Amino acid sequence: MLNFLRRNAATVIATCALLATCSQLWLQRDFNKTSLRPQITAYYSIGGRNQSKRNGIYFYNGGLGNAIVHKILVTIDGKPVSRSIFGDFYSAINMLGLDAGCFLYATPRQNDFLIKDKETFFIEANDNAEGLCKLSQSILSLKEGLLQNERFNFKIQFSSAYGEKFTYDYRKNTQTDGWNELPDQKSI
Repeated sequence: MLNFLRRNAATVIATCALLATCSQLWLQRDFNKTSLRPQITAYYSIGGRNQSKRNGIYFYNGGLGNAIVHKILVTIDGKPVSRSIFGDFYSAINMLGLDAGCFLYATPRQNDFLIKDKETFFIEANDNAEGLCKLSQSILSLKEGLLQNERFNFKIQFSSAYGEKFTYDYRKNTQTDGWNELPDQKSI
């Protein structure tokens, strides 16, 4: 046996080094999978910062990895909104009885990225709108900011770069593992 070890010492050491390297690679992948998770939150904001006024619903990815959108479901009173060529948030504002022309909308599509460390709007007051728009914008502010409007909600199914699946619920402000079942939306 001792003779075998002398003749094959280099092979034994190389095999041990290879096993150590493989285990380190496995641990590094698990570490990256955990640390590069997207962490999504959405919130209503009124007022603003010095650079720009803010009045609307915004989302922020505070994680270290981008989120890849799979599906988004916008609901009013727990029922999916009708699809619109202007987006699901446009339909939601209409169903809430507000003037949809007073707002700007951004509805992410399937496979869109929610970029890490970036804040983007879903619904935002249009500063260039005129007429009774300030009233509609104020009503949305009152409903979302003060009354915590229970009628309006949205859920986003998304995944990380490593294929982990998550679901974000706006009204509960929670991100859960896996894709919770979302019903299909109605067509126009």
